[in-house]
Amino acid sequence: MNFIALIRPNDDKQHSLLWLIIRAPFTLSGKGQKLFYEGPAVYNKPGLKMTGYKSPNLLLGLWIYTWLVCIFTIPGRLLFMLTTAFFLTSMTSLLMPVYYLSLTMISLFIIDYVAGWILRPKLKIHKQCPLLAAENQIIHLSYKITNLRKIPALELFVDKIPYKNIHFPSGFNRIKSLEAGKTIHLQNTCVIDKRGEYQFPLVYVCSIFPFGLTQKGDYSKVSDTVYIYPDYKKLKSVALASLAHRQQGDEQEAKRSTDGTDFMGIREYRFGDNPRHIHALRTAQLQMPIVKEYSLSKKSTTLLYIDIAHPSRTLVDKFLSAKNIEHEACMYLLAAVADFLYYQNIQMDIYIPGLSDDVLCMHRGIPFQEILIKVASTNPVYGHELSYSIDPSNYQQAICIMMNMTPDKKDFLSTLKNKTIYSIDFEDEDSQSLGSKEILSGAITEL
Repeated sequence: MNFIALIRPNDDKQHSLLWLIIRAPFTLSGKGQKLFYEGPAVYNKPGLKMTGYKSPNLLLGLWIYTWLVCIFTIPGRLLFMLTTAFFLTSMTSLLMPVYYLSLTMISLFIIDYVAGWILRPKLKIHKQCPLLAAENQIIHLSYKITNLRKIPALELFVDKIPYKNIHFPSGFNRIKSLEAGKTIHLQNTCVIDKRGEYQFPLVYVCSIFPFGLTQKGDYSKVSDTVYIYPDYKKLKSVALASLAHRQQGDEQEAKRSTDGTDFMGIREYRFGDNPRHIHALRTAQLQMPIVKEYSLSKKSTTLLYIDIAHPSRTLVDKFLSAKNIEHEACMYLLAAVADFLYYQNIQMDIYIPGLSDDVLCMHRGIPFQEILIKVASTNPVYGHELSYSIDPSNYQQAICIMMNMTPDKKDFLSTLKNKTIYSIDFEDEDSQSLGSKEILSGAITEL
């Protein structure tokens, strides 16, 4: 058997032993592949990373990074790099002092990790954080930690796994000693400086005992999600093309329910129906529960149309642009305009073509937080042709926020009645131009 035949198979069905040994570390079983592509559980819910294609190289880097930040403290990482350098030097030279020094440092790591692993804490961890917060707003966090072991947990640090855009101004909570079976309540604050949907890493409470080089601990079972919306300033006024949205006390209004819907008819009661909609007379006549049926009225609804579609980006733009300024300004303006309309009791539909759930119907009874969640979680759409899923004739007026203009968008806008168009960072004869920097600075208080 020659050397080439030893390390490479002769055909697709025949594999040499050495080839299988070389490939073994890089070949995962089906279950192993699933776990690998899910990514470290500390950074996401199980299965989250299985949607769509994920680069194996990027995931491998994430695994290595997670391993480093979860096992080694900052001094431990620095000393680990020095130890690696000394060890490689000792292996390639005959410098005995370096050899002994590298062995001493390796022994120190081994003793620290083994002692810490034997005395590692077993904890029950619960964390509470708000669902919504504004950019650069102080977010208050509360922790409840219980020691489940029969020995004290020493030198604990709480929630110190780093995550993008999340900062802890006051540092991390530290517990010098937590007695066996005891529970402690802690408070801390963090700040997130960029709009978006954030899923906190699992809470990692770790002990750096005895030497502070490695850390061993326990994780919470559930990760928390927080939505960060723009820290917008309220608008003093918004110029609407029509004032017919005000609901007057006419004959049709008598048939309208309290949440801005129109009476359609009656039917049998179904599980989940609002008991307030029970038709008392028909229920008594038929000897069975009968409810009134309503449908959302569009006759007095304002359409808030938001454009998030952009031309395709180049690879250079993807790496160089930290965030899309026009899109951030668009989301800021959406939050401010929706806030004004909502608290003026103006019924509206928010329409964002390009999203799977592109229509958000905001009528009375739906909390404003639903709008802020939509604002926080909406990302720009690049290079996709839009399809419009609504009937413009249902709306008596529209407010449109555009980031660019294409023939398809012009055709759709031409079907809207009583429309007011605002363009961000571009000029158009049918729209009012607004600057993204001016919007984000809060300088615009009236539209």
